[in-house]
Amino acid sequence: MATIQKDLWLAYASANIFPDNSFLNHCADATDFVVGGKIVVKPQAGTLGTTTKNPSFPLSITVRSADDITYPLDFYGIPPIAVRNPSQFEEKPETMALVMDEQIASATEAMSNNILFDWVAAFPANAGLIPGVAVAAATVIRTSGSATAAHLADATGTRLLLLKKDLLKAAAVLNKQGVSKQDRYALLSSDMLAQLMSDEDVLKYERDNEIDPKTGIVTRIAGFNILERASTLTYNNAATPAAKAVGAATAATDNDAVICWQKNAVDLAKGEIDIIEENNRSEYPGCTIISGIVYAAGRKRRSDAKGIVAIVQGV
Repeated sequence: MATIQKDLWLAYASANIFPDNSFLNHCADATDFVVGGKIVVKPQAGTLGTTTKNPSFPLSITVRSADDITYPLDFYGIPPIAVRNPSQFEEKPETMALVMDEQIASATEAMSNNILFDWVAAFPANAGLIPGVAVAAATVIRTSGSATAAHLADATGTRLLLLKKDLLKAAAVLNKQGVSKQDRYALLSSDMLAQLMSDEDVLKYERDNEIDPKTGIVTRIAGFNILERASTLTYNNAATPAAKAVGAATAATDNDAVICWQKNAVDLAKGEIDIIEENNRSEYPGCTIISGIVYAAGRKRRSDAKGIVAIVQGV
């Protein structure tokens, strides 16, 4: 059986695994620090000294050693599909899409969900931390609108609507952290975007907006470029709500959340992408099985978590 033209399939997967309008394009790119396609090794300077007015001498000397931030990329599989006569799909991208688009979309969805979680979750022990610097919990605020029925699966009761003033609170948190006002983003689920766009304070100034197909940006509110996704992350209802891991069991107390960040506060590292073919499987006679692997990961760029705010539904 003839083999596939692997370079064509690999080029198609590489071009589509990270769509141009994905929220993952609005972060710092750590790909240049990927070693061997599977691990990030990135130098980061230690504690910065302070500047004082009319200091006394001798000046204090701060030792800054370059502490490597090291973390492995996560592995994601492009689901396998059995294709009879794959050469007929290699003629042009439109026909290749018939085979690959749903498979790539599945990998992209899983990867995006997990990277978003890694942006807001605590750092793993001894991974990407500056020695001696404590890790602060990601800042969390709650929505403050009127009560409405909970919209997450299995969530019960009511939740407070998302309002423009909640985004203004998130912006104020970033301002107090000294985070740049440029390149700020807020990722909303479709449900919470509908709530926001129904707020009278938004309706006064906003008109019907169309998503920019190149960037995915819906509009700009409170200094944030607004991005929409079918879902974001689910938070529990602890005193300080925490993001639930991707795939965690749902609960009646689950809350939807808006994830806000400044571009330079979070990383995305893209690693190895490969296409795998398998022939002559007895249970798939006459077929070539095509699958793939993708290595990628995301992290906070700062161990103090500055530049990231979650707006969690209030109750």
